[in-house]
Amino acid sequence: MKKDVISSKKQQDEYNNYLSMLSLYYEYLYPTGYIQKWLSHNSTDPNVFKRREFALLKRDAKKNKIYTRNVSIKSEEFFRTMLLNELPFTIEIGAVMNKRPLSAKLSKNYCPVEKELIFDIDASDFDDVRTCCIGKQICRKCWKLIVVACKILKMVLTEDFGFQDMLWVFSGRRGIHCWVCDKNARSLTKEVRESILDYLYLPFRLFKRNDDLLVKWNHPLIQRTLKIVEEVFEEICLEDQNLFSSWKNVEKFLVAEVPGEQNRGNLREVLGNVMDCGSVVIWSAFCAVLDSLEQPRNEQMDLVGCIKLYLLYPRLDLNVTKGLSHLVKTPFCVHPETMKVAIPFNPDKVESFDIETVPTLPALCQEIQRCLAKNVSVTKMSLLNHSLSLFRDFVTKLKP
Repeated sequence: MKKDVISSKKQQDEYNNYLSMLSLYYEYLYPTGYIQKWLSHNSTDPNVFKRREFALLKRDAKKNKIYTRNVSIKSEEFFRTMLLNELPFTIEIGAVMNKRPLSAKLSKNYCPVEKELIFDIDASDFDDVRTCCIGKQICRKCWKLIVVACKILKMVLTEDFGFQDMLWVFSGRRGIHCWVCDKNARSLTKEVRESILDYLYLPFRLFKRNDDLLVKWNHPLIQRTLKIVEEVFEEICLEDQNLFSSWKNVEKFLVAEVPGEQNRGNLREVLGNVMDCGSVVIWSAFCAVLDSLEQPRNEQMDLVGCIKLYLLYPRLDLNVTKGLSHLVKTPFCVHPETMKVAIPFNPDKVESFDIETVPTLPALCQEIQRCLAKNVSVTKMSLLNHSLSLFRDFVTKLKP
């Protein structure tokens, strides 16, 4: 009984400490003003922000979740006061609705009318490729998978769709969010969003080869993507992940893709002899066997290139992109488990983004307390300065 009391007190103390840190963070660093401008797209019409749906996730001392959707925020001042009063662990945002969201019962004709085009990529979606981590874990090695995905997604959105106003945010744990804020993107219907996803998934459909859509290997999207992938394939898949050191992966990604049972049998024999030599050697042996096959290669596809694309192409959370009612965490939220802040980053410098040095809530609160003790402006000393500056610059350039 005594142990339960001690454990309960410890739990309560940790909870109170977390709330104290959130209070400091929301008061001194969370950019409520620029979040409001961003979600209003610099519009002078206050109804744009008022009709935006918010959701708050809170937890009690026993980590039970309390989730409230359809929250309406009428002003920046109200937003700031609400955060300090409620101290939510997570703040999520949805679409601009046709009416102000209310916590009370909603009318039947309540519906979304506008929302950014959002893409969500998590390292856990590459669990069949990464060997260094699994699930919610992430390290510098598997972060490279996110880097490649970011480069490809940015290229497609910019070159193929002409989007310009894209906000890129580290999610706080193991992935990234891309918010496409162009005016024409915000008004897209669910059907159009699904069509964009269909286009983005052409390389995967090519790899399956049983799709009723005939995808040409020389399609510009596939060839431009392949250039990005080929530059990093050996480093990521063969060296960092040593992907083919497992026979299960050899069977799944290499042997299964070769046509003809006799060819597959020969390949198994060749690769079995070099299984102790590492993935670089195994991949070289695989390519050599492919070159020696008498069976003519499919003119529609380069199998080696197709495998590279499949392993490194972006894996998107489809529901986040197509769902107008789907909610996503705001930038500058604190992840309740990692304590890291969801910070914006420059996609052109994503290779230098270090997930291990992302500011955490405890570090920021220590910084705030030092500044207050010395009577120094918190915003001038903050570890978030660079990220806040990126966000301010992005918001300032947005068009209503």
